Amino acid sequence: MSDNRRQRHHVVPRLHLRGFADQGGRLVQLDLGTGRRRRVSVSDAAVIKNFYTVVLPDGTASDAWERWLSDVENEVAPALRRAIGMPRFELTADDRIRLARWIGLQYLRGPDNRRQIAEIAALTLRAQVGMGGLAYLRHAMSEGSGREVSLAEAERVWDDIHSLKGPEVVIDGEEHLQILAKAYHSVSQMIMNRSWCRVVYAENPLAASDVPVAIVPGEAYNEGGLQGAMAVAVPLDRRTLLWLERPDWRGPRADRDRQPRALFADIYNHTAILSAERFLYYHPDDEPVPKDAKIPRPRPDRVEVVGGLDLANRDRPLADALEQIADHCDPAGTSLIANYSWPIPGYQPPSP
Repeated sequence: MSDNRRQRHHVVPRLHLRGFADQGGRLVQLDLGTGRRRRVSVSDAAVIKNFYTVVLPDGTASDAWERWLSDVENEVAPALRRAIGMPRFELTADDRIRLARWIGLQYLRGPDNRRQIAEIAALTLRAQVGMGGLAYLRHAMSEGSGREVSLAEAERVWDDIHSLKGPEVVIDGEEHLQILAKAYHSVSQMIMNRSWCRVVYAENPLAASDVPVAIVPGEAYNEGGLQGAMAVAVPLDRRTLLWLERPDWRGPRADRDRQPRALFADIYNHTAILSAERFLYYHPDDEPVPKDAKIPRPRPDRVEVVGGLDLANRDRPLADALEQIADHCDPAGTSLIANYSWPIPGYQPPSP
């Protein structure tokens, strides 16, 4: 039986990328890791094979999530065109809901978000294994493997998890999409509750990246992330920027058009470069990359850990860890203890 699944999954909608392409559907792809530029078609841009594939209970692979994402994009297309083309920026309630949901989906669906989930999972794994100690790790490995695991084998895993690089945790499409589904409503609501502005440029070109929702942080400690950021910037096409401001104590302001200042375009294009996972996309006739942008640039960290305690307790007695697990009572699951089993989901142990 032939496999009719879609295997080439677009992590940025083609609907979005067309706004940055020429009439032939071509755009420039800038690899921010190498500085290499090349022309690609909209169909070939921002594609990762089987990125949204999930495995069903019967073992078959499904592209249902990829098809659902495509359906959402088709539904938002008229609202997107109206937001770009209306003479005065003033959305209907229905269009605002559709666009907020679409922006929330773009914020959650990409490779940057999956890597952030993986980095958080790696930190949690490191803390959990460290708290349990080497003896509990060996115990868990023996229980899960159905054989007596040697001390040397357990030490190899312990050293890998507590190495400077840290453990490698792989998040698959199913886990990513489960987290997306849980966060989708709250993220869309945060987008909805901002003050919506549009900036239409005649001269300053805009780029898109493989992280199409750019977070513009403020200077204070609490002015980062989706909730506290000074602005959330979304380029609707190469000339139209949606600038979603954080409301003040009076609440969101009415929709409005902002003056097309070059500063906003420059801030956005810089932010797009810094936040992109790997690629920047733009019209072949444009040069949106700021002259002072540092390219090539390293891949950005998605989770930044500042300070914190080292929870590793290598010599903790096994009996002590088992007693804590037996006595633990936390129905909400809000506390972290060394109650894990082997194999650890997503963790890639070192080769023997």
